[in-house]
Amino acid sequence: MKDVLTQEEVDALLRDVSNGNIETGGGVKFNPEDVRDFDLSTMESVGRDSKPDVEFVNEVFARYFQHSIRKLLNDQLDVTAGESRLEKFADYLVAQSRPTSLNVTTVPQIDGQVMFVLDSNLILNYVNLYFGGALGSPIELDRDFTATEAGVARKLLQQACTNLAAAWEGIVSMEFENIQTESNPKFSTAYSPTDILVVSRFDVQMEEEPLGTLEVLIPTSCLVPLKKKLENSNKGDQVSKQARWAAILEQHVKDTNVELSSVLTTLKVNLRDLVRLRPGDVLPIELPESVELASDSVPLFRGKFGTSNGHNAIHITERIS
Repeated sequence: MKDVLTQEEVDALLRDVSNGNIETGGGVKFNPEDVRDFDLSTMESVGRDSKPDVEFVNEVFARYFQHSIRKLLNDQLDVTAGESRLEKFADYLVAQSRPTSLNVTTVPQIDGQVMFVLDSNLILNYVNLYFGGALGSPIELDRDFTATEAGVARKLLQQACTNLAAAWEGIVSMEFENIQTESNPKFSTAYSPTDILVVSRFDVQMEEEPLGTLEVLIPTSCLVPLKKKLENSNKGDQVSKQARWAAILEQHVKDTNVELSSVLTTLKVNLRDLVRLRPGDVLPIELPESVELASDSVPLFRGKFGTSNGHNAIHITERIS
C-alpha cells in the first residue's frame, strides 16, 4: 500500500473506519475463485506475464511480414523477431531519433491503439532496393521524409497491419485504422508518458546485411482481456498451434524456386560417327509422343512438346506419382 497511499492517508483511513465515518462489511458478494491479484501501482506484472505468449505471435508475424516484403521486392529478405520488452512511452520516445515513421492505428477489437515504428534506415534502404539500387551504409538524416519515402513507409505499414492481423487471428480479430503518422517523436501523443508498452522488435536483413527495424507497440492494458486467450493459444491447443506452423511452412515451401528439366529425346551413334561430326551436320531424330519433366532427376510430370505464344513449351498431361 505504501506505493499507492501515503502514511498520512493510511492513518486517516484507519481513523475514519474506527470512528464509524466509513461503513464496512456491506460490500457486494463475490466468488473468491474470481479474485486475482492486481498491482495498483504498476501494470508491468501484467505485461511480463503476457510476454511469453506475445513472443509466439511475434514469430508468426515475422514470417508473414517476411513473405510480404519479399513479394514486393522480389529479394531474399529475412525478418527476425527479437525479444519483446516493457518500456514506458516517455522513455521510448527519448530513445528515438528524427526522422522516424511513427504510425498510430486504432484497433476497436482491443479498445486501444497499436503503434508501428519504422526506422529511417529501413525506409531508405527499401527505397533504394525498390528502385533497383544497392544497400548503403546507415545514414543520419537531418530532414523529414520525402514524398517517395513516405509512400514506401505507407506501403510497409499496410503490409505490417495485414500481417499482424493474420498473426493474431484465432486469438482476436484485429482491424487497423491509421489515424496519425509522425516523423518527429517529440510530437507523438499516442499514449500517456507513463503508459507501459510491450515493445516488439523485428530486424530486417538481406544476406546478413541489416536493412533496418520495425517495432510494434501495444499497451499492456490492451493485453489484460486477452491474457487467458493468449495462454490457451500458447499452452492449451497444441493441434491448432501445429496447424498454424504447418500453414506458415507450406506458404514458404510454395515460394521456393524449383528447376525443372526435360529430355526431349536420345540418340545412339557409334564412336566413329561421333568423332566425324562437324558444325552443320544434321542428326535425324523422332520426338516421342510424351516427355517427362523432372526436378533433380526425379520425374514429376508427363506432357507433350509443342509451342505456345512463339515459345517452345511442354503441355502437362499428367502428374507422375
